Amino acid sequence: MYKIGQFSIITGLTVKALRHYHKESLLIPSKVENITGYRMYDKTQIIEARKIKILRDCGFSIKEIKDIFSHSDDLEDIPYYIEEKLASLVKQEMKIRNIKKSLLEETLEKRGVIMSEYQVYEKTAEEELVISTNYVGKYEDCGKYMGTLYKLAKQHSHKKPLNLYFDAEYKEDASIEVCVPVKKKIKVSGEVNLKTLKETKGLATIHIGPYDKVGDAYQAISDYANKLGIELDIPSRETYLKGPGMFFMGNPNKYRTELFIPIKE
Repeated sequence: MYKIGQFSIITGLTVKALRHYHKESLLIPSKVENITGYRMYDKTQIIEARKIKILRDCGFSIKEIKDIFSHSDDLEDIPYYIEEKLASLVKQEMKIRNIKKSLLEETLEKRGVIMSEYQVYEKTAEEELVISTNYVGKYEDCGKYMGTLYKLAKQHSHKKPLNLYFDAEYKEDASIEVCVPVKKKIKVSGEVNLKTLKETKGLATIHIGPYDKVGDAYQAISDYANKLGIELDIPSRETYLKGPGMFFMGNPNKYRTELFIPIKE
């Protein structure tokens, strides 16, 4: 048996780290003295501790290491997990680089010009017959649901597709209803609804550009509403006037989206 200090030297893990791993139930001592509270480790735990050190040095979280250990306790498997982690880090690096590029390009003057280009107008959204499906999830997942609706609608699809957003804030798991307007009532089943969107009064504007910049349009409408003392409601509505096709994404800078937010009655 090894005291925690000895085990620390053998494994290269600090005493602080060993205490933390004990607390997280990642590396539990073989014995804890009742009176002194000293943690004791045995020889069989050395390999496990060294595996933990390797994975932590590679950037794995405690949660990820627990997941690995629940599936494999073989030292030979670690390189495969490291390869997966590396691929994930490369993807994350690209995401951070894109954010950095976006921030560098987005000067305060440019933002001011963009915001001034939004023309906010009052509008009455007409009654609309649609087929729709609701889901809770990521915003970018709506495309697959829209594709399913178009396959069902076939030649009966009418006008431009739209999404209804039922949250008054940004959420990782958003409550979304994907809608495809149809010319007439068609047969639906399962999670697909046939419904009529009621006539609604609200504020609208046109967003030109990629979907991840549509927050600018929300700001434009919010500023307009605040200035006039108008109270906005949910669900907000995004109608995709021009966007990606079924097979090609096209130029995101030329996407056209009408944002419509209802006025609270």
